[in-house]
Amino acid sequence: MDYAKIKSNGRLIALEPTGFGRPYQELFDQTDVSGYEVWLLESYNNFQNPFAKASQALYHKKGRWTEIFRDVIIESFGIDDKGRLKVKYVSHARTEWEKEHTVRFPKDGWYVPTKDGIFVPGTLVPLRTVETKEEAVKEWEKAGIDPRYVSQSHRLGDYKYDPRFVSRVFNPRLADDDRFYVNATEWPSNSGNYWTASRKKLEEQKAVMEIE
Repeated sequence: MDYAKIKSNGRLIALEPTGFGRPYQELFDQTDVSGYEVWLLESYNNFQNPFAKASQALYHKKGRWTEIFRDVIIESFGIDDKGRLKVKYVSHARTEWEKEHTVRFPKDGWYVPTKDGIFVPGTLVPLRTVETKEEAVKEWEKAGIDPRYVSQSHRLGDYKYDPRFVSRVFNPRLADDDRFYVNATEWPSNSGNYWTASRKKLEEQKAVMEIE
């Protein structure tokens, strides 16, 4: 299996997810990869890299696909006057890299670049969303980022009694999905489907890409 390497922490991340069709809890348990790590790798060099190419190749081979991360939103604390939901987001849940992030998750929309980036570091919580794809495309182009990756994020209105896994969807054929649709609503009890998988923990090491 081929891997990409993040130099700052030595982490090796598989280029492709595996285990399509398995129950979501099993997919969650087989991975130790956070959504933010996958975002960093896929967006590196403006999405011109082996990791992003592997994602596109998997789409050509399989069509729509989804991956479950080792991230979970376990609680929420109400919505502010900007429509942002305060949540407790746990990245690398129950691994040695586990970290809790108490952040404000914007309302559903198309995430866009800001002076501080696109996502809260360590999470797939957007810093800002807009209502239309057209507006998002303009902001991505203004920032010099490949607009083919303009995508949406989706959250619940409340996580007080209902923890959910975090995933991404790759489906550029449909305007609603695109290449990095963030879905923070996945049921841990889902029995699985043919298009959903996760990236397995480190096995044989063959890094084909390395970033800072």
